[in-house]
Amino acid sequence: MLTRQPPKFFIGRLHLLLLIALLNPGEAGAHDFGVTPGKVVVDGTTVQLTLELHPMDLIQNVLAEETDRDRFDDLAEVRRHASLIRGYVVPRVRFAADNSPIVLTADPGWPSDDMAMTRVDSTGKVVAAYLPLRLTGQLPAGAAILGMTFLLFGEGEFVPLFNIVITDPDGGAVRTEFMKVNQSVLVDLSPFRAHAGGDKSLSAIILDFVRLGFTHIVPLGLDHILFVLGLFLLGGGWRPLIKQVTAFTLAHSLTLALAMLNVIRLPARVVEPIIALSIAYVAVENLYRRDVNRGRWLVVFAFGLVHGLGFAGVLTELGLPPGRFLPALIGFNVGVEGGQLTVLALAALATWPLRDRTWYRPWVTRPACILIAGVGLFWAVERVLR
Repeated sequence: MLTRQPPKFFIGRLHLLLLIALLNPGEAGAHDFGVTPGKVVVDGTTVQLTLELHPMDLIQNVLAEETDRDRFDDLAEVRRHASLIRGYVVPRVRFAADNSPIVLTADPGWPSDDMAMTRVDSTGKVVAAYLPLRLTGQLPAGAAILGMTFLLFGEGEFVPLFNIVITDPDGGAVRTEFMKVNQSVLVDLSPFRAHAGGDKSLSAIILDFVRLGFTHIVPLGLDHILFVLGLFLLGGGWRPLIKQVTAFTLAHSLTLALAMLNVIRLPARVVEPIIALSIAYVAVENLYRRDVNRGRWLVVFAFGLVHGLGFAGVLTELGLPPGRFLPALIGFNVGVEGGQLTVLALAALATWPLRDRTWYRPWVTRPACILIAGVGLFWAVERVLR
């Protein structure tokens, strides 16, 4: 009996358009997808927000320059526009305690004389530095809930996102929020106040770092997402897939722990290109294999060792709470694993009705693997040349 084939033009173009929209490599090399990092410190009756402002966002949205310029000429130029920048940022950051607005004030001495204008990124390239601007407000005594809303940079062509870490002065209580512009988030202040008077509970620390690990995969870890999708697309059933994912998890957990203990360390300019090549390798292998090789889990394990060193960069920047190394590390790994399983579950739901079709491999698996391989190779070259 003949099996009806889907229209080649429609199916082929549809999958390619969807994949290109999801995996556009040009955006991965751009200014961090329009993400503005921030850190909120809750200390007694004070809340302090430090926003890491990207010069390009300020130039295009505050100064309204129609240019691709991604940095200020020098510190003197930042000083000339400091009042304008503070006047733009402060009213677009909305904090509230128990629904009562918090008045935020910007550091009047900004920018400081020692503020860096450039930084060396993870690949060793000199790029524009984020410009930290500190805002401070008073928390009413007994306030239970902190509300946060960010309205910055909504005028731009990209979708502004805010990656906010909320913590106490000692870094013992940690919560992360990945927010869209004009999205309101409510934060329970009790863990941060509790830590101010003593140690935070073990379960609370683990939960905080579970959230951090999960968000590092979904939605922030596009390279790790593509690697996991590469494992998924070869098929072969759930047992080989779970074996590979387990090997990957054990490997990255091992090197992450060793890196955080300063037993092993590799520079990011070496780690990041290898991570990109691992994505390309798995995707290319899928093109000429129809089932899972017995030794594939060993290759996945080896790549997992490198991915673990990439994860270590996140925890190194954030820092682990004093005396809580192991719980935080376990929580982070659990969150990463949860993110990976979420990616696999979503991929399975999206492809489940199609996997038994005769055209699934030529019109779904192959185009997806070709595009993933292309993205991996693009990132590898880009990260080497930075």
